[in-house]
Amino acid sequence: MKATKLVSLVLIFALIMPTVFMITMETSYAATSSLGLASGSGFWNFLRGLLGFFLFERFVGQDDEEVSESGPSDSDTAEQDSSEQNSREPIAEEEEEEQVVRGSDWTEIEVTSITATEREMLELVNQERRARGLNELKVDYKLVKVARAKSQDMIDEDYFSHNSPNYGSPFDMLKRINVSYNIAGENLAGASRVELAHQELMNSPGHRENILHSDYTHVGIGIIEGGRYGKMYTQIFANLK
Repeated sequence: MKATKLVSLVLIFALIMPTVFMITMETSYAATSSLGLASGSGFWNFLRGLLGFFLFERFVGQDDEEVSESGPSDSDTAEQDSSEQNSREPIAEEEEEEQVVRGSDWTEIEVTSITATEREMLELVNQERRARGLNELKVDYKLVKVARAKSQDMIDEDYFSHNSPNYGSPFDMLKRINVSYNIAGENLAGASRVELAHQELMNSPGHRENILHSDYTHVGIGIIEGGRYGKMYTQIFANLK
C-alpha cells in the first residue's frame, strides 16, 4: 500500500509541476504577445492543473476512507480481547472456590448424623443383605466422614477413581483419622438418583461383593450433589476392631 501511494504521488506531481511551470511561462508570454494564442494554451494547461489537483484530492480521499475502514477492525479486536478477558474471570473464581474446598481439612469436620439420601441408600444396602440372611450394616460416622470427603473430592477434582490425587487410597484416608479395621472396601457410583446408583452397584460383581460381604459390620455412605453425574456416591465398608 505504501509503495503504491508513493508511485501515485510521484505521477501526480509529475503531472502538476510541468503544468504549473508552463502556466507561469505562458502567462508571462501572453503579456507580450498580441496573438492571444498563448493565453488560450495557458487556459488549457490550467485545466490540466485542475485535473491533476482533482486526482490528488481523490487519492487522498480514498486513503482516508481506507483508514476509516480499518478503525472498526481495531475496535472489534479490542472488544474480542475484552470478551476473552471476561471469559477468563469466572475460571479464576472457580479456581478460588476449589482452593477453599481443597484447603479445608475434612478430618476436622464433625459428623453426627446422615442425610435422607444417605439413609435411603443404607436401607437399600441392608435390604439386599437381609434378603440373603446377612447381618445389617451399622452406620459409623468416621466412615461417613471419609465417604463424604471422597465424594466431594471427586467433584472438585473431576475424577472417578479409588485413588484421590489429594488423599491417596481410601485406606490412606482411614488411617489419617485413626480408624482401626480388620478389612475394608470402597464402592463408588455416579447417578442422578439413589435407586440408579444402587442398581449400578448391584449389577457390578465387584461392587455387589462389597455390599454382600458377610464379614463387614459397618458402613459409611457419603452422597454429595454435583459433578458430571448429578450426585457422587461413596460407600466405605469395614470390619472395625
